[in-house]
Amino acid sequence: MNNTYLLINISILLIPFALSFEKKINFISNIFPIIVSILLSAGLFISWDIDAARRGDWSFNSDYTNSYRIYGLPVEEILFFITVPYSVLFMFESINYYIKNKDYREGKTAGRTSVEHACGRHYHAVSTTNPD
Repeated sequence: MNNTYLLINISILLIPFALSFEKKINFISNIFPIIVSILLSAGLFISWDIDAARRGDWSFNSDYTNSYRIYGLPVEEILFFITVPYSVLFMFESINYYIKNKDYREGKTAGRTSVEHACGRHYHAVSTTNPD
């Protein structure tokens, strides 16, 4: 029994969770929608992960996980689908808060982030431009 994967999950979550109470960003004040979004996405990916592990698409090395399993998945794998989304949401909100250039945040510059592309801002800007 090894706790390597558990320690990785803890390290992923440690700083974002500690800074979630920082007063400027106040990330923790949005905890209910954060929990709902994480649980919805985690439910989908965990069920997919359970199915893939049962089919033998991949397995988990017991040298790096503990012996506790839920539906054949190590507890650490399930925690992964909670710790990583929480940390990514925290980083996104933090970066969004600390970017001082408002025009960049609103997508008014030529350089757009992949998040802005995923949200459709680039498509909207292109589709509303008159080519004539």
